[in-house]
Amino acid sequence: MPPQFLKDSISSKIEELMKTFAWLFPAGRLILIAAVCTAWMACGVEPDLSSPPAALKSLHRSIEAQDGTAVLKIFYAANDEERELSQAFTDLILGAKKLSDAEKTTLGIVGEVPATGIITKDELTRLDQAEVKISGDTATLIPIGRSRAILFHRSQDRWQLVIRDFANAEENLPRQVSLLKKVTQVFESVAGEITAGKFTTSQEAEAAIQTKLASVMIKAATQATSQPSTKPDR
Repeated sequence: MPPQFLKDSISSKIEELMKTFAWLFPAGRLILIAAVCTAWMACGVEPDLSSPPAALKSLHRSIEAQDGTAVLKIFYAANDEERELSQAFTDLILGAKKLSDAEKTTLGIVGEVPATGIITKDELTRLDQAEVKISGDTATLIPIGRSRAILFHRSQDRWQLVIRDFANAEENLPRQVSLLKKVTQVFESVAGEITAGKFTTSQEAEAAIQTKLASVMIKAATQATSQPSTKPDR
């Protein structure tokens, strides 16, 4: 058993990781990242990036169609590290969509369709009332009932969501990418188990998700505490 000081350090790191990906764990419960239900199901359709609201609508449609290529086109990445983040974030979204679909198909779960963590279903339906501010090639969109803006960047007349806006600015991107990939593996693993008939109730599936995620977070926190500090000595 690890000494108390190490357990305390790991606990602190877990809290940091939970804050980094707070949109995954609101109110202590996992949100399965899925898209709002729409009739548009065709894959391979070029996303509409003519405006910030159009980009958000395209994001939901692309997720519902499980079109990873289209989802990637909706995120703006300024460099290679951010492109890796975009790919990891896209895989996470589609992995969670796969998990949500497995729950619905195999376990018969019905109810409100979860949001992407970027914008809720209600906010999406009221995008025409959102506050949009444009300054050069930068724009912000604040959905009704929310205080924090969603950030966009324009390049070649295409408005894209800034992927860095969904990352923790104080945490190095490679570490965040690594964690996102591990969470995606959890989603895909449980989705496969649900499809194979391992669980008979949503509660069993949810417990498996939470157990696997807890293991991922603990391992990530343990690794973080075991790494030497890069801060200079004073």
